[in-house]
Parts: sequence; C-alpha cells; structure tokens
Amino acid sequence: MELGRYLTALRRRWLTVVLCGAIGAGLGLGYLALRPPEATATALVNVNVISAEPFNYTREPSGLLDPQTEVQLARSAEVVSGAALAIGDGIRPSEVRAGLRAELISDATVLRISYSDEDRDDAVTGADAVAEGYIAYRSAQAEAKLDAITSQLTTQRNELREALRDVNERLAAARPNSPRAIQADSDRQLLNLELDSLLQQINAVNGIDTTGGTVLTPATANEVFLSPNRTLLVLGGLVIGLLVGVVVAFVRDALDRRVVDDVDLSRADGGRLLGTVRSTHRPAGILDGAARDDLAIVRERLLAALGHHRQVAVVDDHTGRPSNVAAGLAEMLAQRGESVELLLVDHPDDYLTTLREDLALEPVAGGGAGGAVQLRSTRLDSLTVTSTPAADLRPVPARAGGTAGHGSTESVCLVAVPAGAPQSARLTAVRRAGSVVLVVPRRRARVQEIRRVAEEVRGVGARIVGTVLLHRKG
Repeated sequence: MELGRYLTALRRRWLTVVLCGAIGAGLGLGYLALRPPEATATALVNVNVISAEPFNYTREPSGLLDPQTEVQLARSAEVVSGAALAIGDGIRPSEVRAGLRAELISDATVLRISYSDEDRDDAVTGADAVAEGYIAYRSAQAEAKLDAITSQLTTQRNELREALRDVNERLAAARPNSPRAIQADSDRQLLNLELDSLLQQINAVNGIDTTGGTVLTPATANEVFLSPNRTLLVLGGLVIGLLVGVVVAFVRDALDRRVVDDVDLSRADGGRLLGTVRSTHRPAGILDGAARDDLAIVRERLLAALGHHRQVAVVDDHTGRPSNVAAGLAEMLAQRGESVELLLVDHPDDYLTTLREDLALEPVAGGGAGGAVQLRSTRLDSLTVTSTPAADLRPVPARAGGTAGHGSTESVCLVAVPAGAPQSARLTAVRRAGSVVLVVPRRRARVQEIRRVAEEVRGVGARIVGTVLLHRKG
C-alpha cells in the first residue's frame, strides 16, 4: 500500500488506535494498583584491604578482594539481623535479606549495597544499616583473626623467653671457654635471633589496620529509585497500546470490505463519490437542515458529470428500501429551473402517498399508460413524477424532454429503481439511460457487491457516473 493509504487507514480507524492506547495506559495503571511501588536506596562502601604492608602491594588492591566473599559477608546473618533491628517495625532478617542486593564494583574496592522496601524511609534506613553492619562485621572478623594470631605469637614469645632463661643459667654455671659454655652461648644467640624475628612479627600484626571500610556515600545522600516508575509505566503502556492500535487499524482496514468513503469506492469500481447524504424515512425530509447541503453537493456534481444537455440517469438504489435521494434530487433540480421527470419503478404505495404530500403532486389527466400513474407538482411546474410497475416499464427515452412534457433543452430524466425491482427491469433502464448513479448504504454495503453491480453496468454498455453514500439516521 502507498503511504497515503496508511494515512487513510489511520484517519478512518483513529478510534481503534485511541482505544488501544487507552487500554495500554489502563493496563499500566492496573499493574501499579496490583503491585505497589518499591523504593530502592543505595549506599557505597569503600572496602579496606587488610594487610600487614598496606603500601607495598604486589597486586592491585581490588585483586586482593574476592567479590563473592564480600557479597556473602554483606548478606550474613549478623549483618541482616542488625539491619532488621535498625529498620524496626517488626521486620524479620529474612525479609531484609530478600530486599538486599550487594555488588563489588569491577576493578575497584567499592561495594554497592542496595536495599528495597515499600516504604522509602525504611529503604534508606536499611541500606545505611547494612552498610554500617557490613563494615562493623568485617572489622570484628579481622580483629578476631588478628587476636588469634597475636595470642599464638605471644605464646611462642613466652616459650622462647623461658628457653633463653634456661640457656643463660647454663652459660653462667659453665666454665669459661668450656664446651658447655660454647654450646650455651651458641643456643643463646639462636634464641635471640628467633625472639627478635618473633617480636617483629608481633609488632607487624599489632600495626595492621582492622577497619573494615568506610561509607563513601550513605543512602541518605543518594537518589532513591521507585520501581516500577509510575510515569514510565503508564507512558510505556500508552505507547505500546498506540503501536498495537496502529497495527490493528491497518489489519481491520485491510479486512473490512464495507464501503465508507471514496477510497472504498475506488476499490469497488463505483466511480467518483458524489456525496454522503444524511437521510430520514420521509422522501422530502432530506431537504431539511444539513441534509439539504449534502444533496446540493450531489446535485452539482451530478450535473457536472452529465453535461449541459438533456440526459437520462438511473438512480440505482441498493439501500434495502426506497430512499429519498432520487426524489430529493428531482425537487432540487426543478427548483433551479430544470425540466425534470422522476420515473419511479416499482415503488410501494405508501412511498408514493408520502411523496405526493411532500411535493404537492396531482394526477395528470390522461397521463400514464397501463399501470403507470403520472403526476405533476403544483408547487414546481417543471417537475413531473411517473410511477410504474416494473412489469409495465416502457423503454426509457434517451431524451428526457419529450417525456417530461417540456421543450426545454435543459431537461433531466431520473429513473429511480429500488433494491427490490426485478433485475431485468433494472438492466433495461440502465442500458437505455447509459448513465447510472448508485445509492448504497454507508458502512453496510460491501466492496464486492458494488463491484458486481459495476460489472453488470459495464456489461450492458452503460457507465457509473458516481455513487451516493446514504447514512440513515432513523
């Protein structure tokens, strides 16, 4: 399809697009109602790498940290229990762990701690509590480990001191330069070396910084994110709904074979659109209000198509019951001075009775032949109406002037054929007139039906001047 066809489909199906967009936005609001928004607060912690030589790394500090170990420390029972106490409101540690997320940033010593809760303040409190608890727990672990190492080294130091005391006593009791004295002196030197090394280790351990880390940015200083985002969710639902609506509009337009406008008429070979007319049940009621303007447009376009000479046109009605298009056109043509004959083929008696009242019709003495009835309007001298059964239909004259009883060269004969007329009478009128105006119900007639009628019209050598879409109000 061309771009114009897409735009036409959107114009015709705009309500479908709007409806789908509203449904999408409504689904977004419904989701928000079913799932309350969740607040997520984030705290950033700089993890301290605990080492005896903090300024003499053979590897990058980030390489000395195990990401999984740090995450598990942040989710440990002691940390989440402390955070649960800080948050309060009877929250359980398992609930804290469910809302906790921890991640060690790649190639850095920064741990990102996020905590989610329905309440914004609780989320901020939880994130900060976990961060402080993580640092405290990590410090406590380091201190406990260093205390165990220090205790072991202290025991070793005390044992060395006892041994050194024994060696000194042996050295004092031995005779100078004797083998015992030499051995005791040698043992004393070795013990002093070991004791010096042990004291250095104790001093190094005592100098290790056991601080677990520091809070770089507390949750109170960071932005709190709401999930799902109300605005994005509703707008996303609206956009998705509109996109679905566009697709549905294209599909519906492609599958819908009803006639709505000139685009459908073009697909159905129904000629140009002469106009869309709003109608009532009464034949002349079409001339009231906006409907009069509708028919005036049809009249001008019809005259332009017929040309400025005497013409016969069949008003081929496919609306299911006799419409008021032919009668309204005849009256409006007569009002502008045209000599008009309206030939009604096989119309019901009640329709003719109503038409006689609306157009002030009186029988013509000696008019008509067979079952035909000829009437003339006392209000419009140039209008003649002939009602005839389909069985008594005489050949439609190619020149309307003589039939109408007027010598004007500007005469028009309109042959109104209702939907229930026999096909033979319809084709006879169409063949003799040569020009056909289709009247079809808007949004009820289908493309294939009009295409079939167009093929029949071409089959008898006639042409479709145009089509009138009739929109009945009641």
